[in-house]
Amino acid sequence: MISNLRIERFKCFEDVNITFGKITLFAGINGTGKSTVIQALLLLRQAYVTGALRENRLPLNGDIVKIGTAKDALYYGSQDDSVAFTANFSEKPEQSFRWFFNYEKENPDKYFMEGISPNMDLPSSGIFGPRFFYLMAERLGPRLTYPMTELSYKEMHVGFQGEYTAHCLAKFGDDPIPNSDLALKTDEGIINSSLGHQTQLWMRQVTPYVMFNTESVTQTDWVKLGIKVYGEQTDYMRPTNLGFGISYTLPVIVAALMAEPGTILIIENPEAHLHPAGQSRLAQFLAKVAENGVQVVLETHSDHILNGLRVAVKKGMINNPDDMKMQFFSRGKTLGSNIVKKPRIFKDGGIDHWPLGFFDQFELDLEELF
Repeated sequence: MISNLRIERFKCFEDVNITFGKITLFAGINGTGKSTVIQALLLLRQAYVTGALRENRLPLNGDIVKIGTAKDALYYGSQDDSVAFTANFSEKPEQSFRWFFNYEKENPDKYFMEGISPNMDLPSSGIFGPRFFYLMAERLGPRLTYPMTELSYKEMHVGFQGEYTAHCLAKFGDDPIPNSDLALKTDEGIINSSLGHQTQLWMRQVTPYVMFNTESVTQTDWVKLGIKVYGEQTDYMRPTNLGFGISYTLPVIVAALMAEPGTILIIENPEAHLHPAGQSRLAQFLAKVAENGVQVVLETHSDHILNGLRVAVKKGMINNPDDMKMQFFSRGKTLGSNIVKKPRIFKDGGIDHWPLGFFDQFELDLEELF
């Protein structure tokens, strides 16, 4: 599990330290660096899976993330011609992993950066694990059919836009979920721990009564997804005849249930298109996932996600409140002086301080009204 990431001279940050827990929440106004931190993690993952990290190369554009050119990557106004990342992991707390990637002034439009880093025995989990889950904010909406992936069995995931979710359900739907403690009972008290069954049960916690099935059209390498919103319906509906909430939430549930302990799950805007009650329940589900060994990183603008996590702490779904980390990003007075504050949560769900702009708009609007 990654515990700390220092980012130097990358995009909007001259130098910043980000702390991670079992579950980590990024919040703050737009354009203050939340996505930049996620992109730093994605760049390291991308360099690792392509083999470039072993060669001290940082590919800036790939299947996972696209930054642009070296000029786009380097912090504007940097006095040093390099980008640096330093990571610490709970598996090797005594060791820091540091990477330098040089910026060549004569080649600012290069699509990769090269550096010099010591030969390191990286942790075999999290961003360097065999399976990796990342869901971007722009997820795939309702479709008549969904594509199949060519990834291997051990590497298969729901896709960065959730595009392979239906394929994962079709392929692994009968397999037991790796985290048996996440298995819900039916109303009759029966536990069926298969991925398909548990996805149905957890989806109903977020969006009541929903049901679905998948059908592989192998000759075309596509998968059909059918959805019911009431069990007594005879036929499954096309996803395109429903709203975006179910299609946006299903990849989150499936990814979380597929993830083995030691895996990292990064989700941008988990609240997208969801009713407030569903957002809170989804946050509590993700807290339970994190407590069972999957590191969860959330970027959100939703106070319902925050409050759902606070409820999870109060209920003991997260045993140690210090395992939930909050990073609040705000803009400094000058370019590159963005500020990251770190409110702490108490065991009763309370928060030690509320920086200006930290999920306080509801109260500010009420003051205007009353």
